[in-house]
Amino acid sequence: MAKANTRPDPIAVTTEVLKRTSIPMLGCHHAFIAAFSLLSALKAAGLPVPHDAFEEVSQRTGAQAISGYCGLTGICGLIPSLGACLSFLVGARCGTKREQKMVMEFNLRLLEKIYLLPAPSCCKAYMWAGLEEAVFFFSKSFSLKGLLFSKPLCEFYKDHPHGCPGRNCPYFPT
Repeated sequence: MAKANTRPDPIAVTTEVLKRTSIPMLGCHHAFIAAFSLLSALKAAGLPVPHDAFEEVSQRTGAQAISGYCGLTGICGLIPSLGACLSFLVGARCGTKREQKMVMEFNLRLLEKIYLLPAPSCCKAYMWAGLEEAVFFFSKSFSLKGLLFSKPLCEFYKDHPHGCPGRNCPYFPT
């Protein structure tokens, strides 16, 4: 059985997952990794994250994180996955004005953060950028002082099938 995460840093969690597994360079599995890493880090930082959050967020993510939709619709699967984390935790649903607006604002920030990354699409860069925004947003919204973000340095750039943007990427090792 795997040891429970005690790190309040979703980047540390994603880095461990990426190093221990053979995750393809691109694909919606990054959306699931990001969501579970965020929930795990939030719990380690002291936010009460119910056990069923992981299953519910997985179901919500699976309904919208579909491979290739970043190019087909303009919505990377990381946005609904990280949005599902916030939505579940604040109880947002249709008709909850404050909570629904909060999740929409968060998703808007995620989309902008990902949009500002250099082309071509990179699921790992999208994941890290989304988690960076999530740490900022959750820390501010929930007054979490212990939630951390350690800047990742990409070890996977040589594997990018469309070509890494190199030094233009904020996660490229310099």
